[in-house]
Amino acid sequence: MNSYISEWIAIRYGKDLSVNEMENAFTETVQSVILQALSSSSSFFRKAAFYGGTCLRFCYGMERFSEDLDFSLKVPDISFDLESFFPQIKKNLSLYGLDMEVEMRKKKAFSQVQSAFVKGNTLVNFVNVFSIEPPVSGIAVNRKLTVKFEIDTDPPCDATYEERAVNSFLYPFSVLCYDLPSQFAGKIDAVLMRNWKNRVKGRDFFDYLWFLHHGVHVNTSNLKARLKQHSGKDWSEADIRSGLHERFALVDFSAAVEDVSPFVSGLALESIRSWSGSLFSMMTDQYLVFS
Repeated sequence: MNSYISEWIAIRYGKDLSVNEMENAFTETVQSVILQALSSSSSFFRKAAFYGGTCLRFCYGMERFSEDLDFSLKVPDISFDLESFFPQIKKNLSLYGLDMEVEMRKKKAFSQVQSAFVKGNTLVNFVNVFSIEPPVSGIAVNRKLTVKFEIDTDPPCDATYEERAVNSFLYPFSVLCYDLPSQFAGKIDAVLMRNWKNRVKGRDFFDYLWFLHHGVHVNTSNLKARLKQHSGKDWSEADIRSGLHERFALVDFSAAVEDVSPFVSGLALESIRSWSGSLFSMMTDQYLVFS
């Protein structure tokens, strides 16, 4: 059993966890190890910044769990090599006794976003970390736990940054992050532009309200650059507001609540049950501020 990680999980998350709670706790453990590996590199955070849901949770205290690690270069560089950081990540995983592999996502066509995965057998790692005996109800023998991390090599202009400490079980370290106004710009872009197909990403809506609730203003120039990059047109502040209202009117918020529910608990879980298009529109009218 990996006693160091096990003791930290017990302190942070408690004991007698459900399968879903174990998955969330273990996922955050792996995310911490990846982040620490990238932070210990001499170059990664000189060139790149952390953003997205996991960044909001680790560096700004957001209440929901998040699955992926998202990064963006500070200036465009399509020659950036994410794979060059794999040896340090593998070293850290091994150091903490985690039986995981690191691999690049192979894409059929060129993409400005480079993606990679840390993967491992769920049951093997749970036996090691949580000191449980197989079989475990709800976990198939061949089930894989995967943490995706990716980096945008052609980022929109005008993002702003700050250095933040990471709240994890590892020794203290810091990372370069998009500041909150730039993170909010990215979230509004996702709400407006993300193609959900048959799955509404309720996590986007949870984060959107989190920004409004915390009084974060939007980095307007970065948001407009993002929207132009993704839509090919210029957006005014009035266009953005009307686009949000149109989006909220079309969303199936019962599906959004179902999507985000496994990643929140307690009062946060209670709060999402009141979601509706009219609520999001009212919150936008009252609290969305461009800067």
